[in-house]
Amino acid sequence: MAKETIKDRVLQTAQKDPFLTIEEIAQSVNTTPRYVRTILSEAKVSLMHLRKVYAKSMEKRLKPDQQVPETSPRSLKNIEPQLKVSRIRDEKIAMVLSLEPDTELLQVSQLQFKDERGIFVQLTTYKDLNLVPQPNSLRQMLLFDPQTEKLTQGESWIEVVPGEPALNELLEATPEMPLIKIHTLLYLENEVTAVETRWVSSEGILIKSEKGVDDDDITFVSG
Repeated sequence: MAKETIKDRVLQTAQKDPFLTIEEIAQSVNTTPRYVRTILSEAKVSLMHLRKVYAKSMEKRLKPDQQVPETSPRSLKNIEPQLKVSRIRDEKIAMVLSLEPDTELLQVSQLQFKDERGIFVQLTTYKDLNLVPQPNSLRQMLLFDPQTEKLTQGESWIEVVPGEPALNELLEATPEMPLIKIHTLLYLENEVTAVETRWVSSEGILIKSEKGVDDDDITFVSG
């Protein structure tokens, strides 16, 4: 039997869990991130493509009305590799939500796609969340009774920030590429309830909106 090579292990690891970063793959097979990038490039393997294939397969496996049992803040955990929930403290977001600076917040994150490009979405709130796997919008998690509850979009603001290695890799942006953060306030029954933050690569992007920024307002254009 042929001995398994580092190349074999890299490709197997990437295909098994495409949501690992280059650094995590390198660490798991005891090699360097640079060598992992070389192997994936030579094999014409794209982590972004593998992630999209994985996400689509999960959508097919889940029934439309299937829900994950509601989870209390004390027992939060990952629902799927691409959908993560955590407890954080963020002074800036707490102030926007009119809370004490050290208030513990819930944050759910997910890599989503538009025009074949990745958008990393975070929803941060002090409310309980209705954890539904693979939602069309993380905003749905703020609603426990969509028939009676009304969620509205409020003010939006945009920041251009330096790239972050792990996030740039997730969005398939070059390491030095700046990122755009699009923040949007969400109101539940006229009460500010959450801040939605979308991270996108600044390469080839056009944002146009008259009433706040939604995913439909983001257009990726070729350079």
